[in-house]
Amino acid sequence: MPLPPFAKELLTLHLRDYPVGSDGLVFVARTGEALKRGTFRARMWKPSLRRAGLPEALRFHDLRHSYTTWLVSDGVPINDVAAVLGHERTSTTLDRYVHPSRDRDSRVLRSLAAFGWVISPLDTPKARVRSL
Repeated sequence: MPLPPFAKELLTLHLRDYPVGSDGLVFVARTGEALKRGTFRARMWKPSLRRAGLPEALRFHDLRHSYTTWLVSDGVPINDVAAVLGHERTSTTLDRYVHPSRDRDSRVLRSLAAFGWVISPLDTPKARVRSL
């Protein structure tokens, strides 16, 4: 996954202060071993959700869905998004990971408005039938 410069900088700082764990893991328990899921959820994930004012029902995996939806909404080609996620098929990305955006309807309307169509009251199907 491509990392933005701020994330690279934060990782560099983290690696300066904390050694890489076993198996080359970057974020590890005090023992250097992989974090257990329950420990991560209790000590890091849930407190982060509370600080952000988000529902505690959100799962870490939900970030993957949000990231995917944001990329597609931002116009990144679906084949590129699928490749970043490691999906063989774009249908997996679209069917399982992309969700409607909150501004879906307004985005669709803006896209249609870009065609420059103007419909006058005289150019409705009913008016066309009467004029025949």
